[in-house]
Amino acid sequence: MSDLTEISLEAICEAALFVSPRPLSPRSLAALSGRTEKEVRAALAGLRDRYEGGGGGLVVQEVGGKFQLVTCRELAPFLEKLTGRPREVDLSRAAMETLAAVAFHGPVTRGDIEAMRGVNSEGALITLIERDLVREAGRKETLGRPFLYVVTGEFFRR
Repeated sequence: MSDLTEISLEAICEAALFVSPRPLSPRSLAALSGRTEKEVRAALAGLRDRYEGGGGGLVVQEVGGKFQLVTCRELAPFLEKLTGRPREVDLSRAAMETLAAVAFHGPVTRGDIEAMRGVNSEGALITLIERDLVREAGRKETLGRPFLYVVTGEFFRR
């Protein structure tokens, strides 16, 4: 395959998803390949079908309108042995309730979250920010100008 015109769009998308540390948009893949977004979306659908039907260890995952190549969830125990990194500890109930409030109602203030939950949510918010699931997204234009919180791209990836 020395001639670039002979390389399939599906192969270009696959290689780009493989080397990219972040999800890629159809627009960026179109710019990379010199093709249209419609052609890229068709290639991504073909790539997704090939991976899902092949019974292999990889899948094409869509995250917030962007795509990435990831390992199958079922292989996590084997990959943990390889990397030596255990899976992340699950979130506490308080953190899950706080995350749900931010995801469903965001952007919200800590006061909004505490009004919904009926308890202090500072610790849960700190945990979610440390895990890059929630971020500050400016300030509310009210007395005291409290921070507004929204979910991150990492939230959608997970």
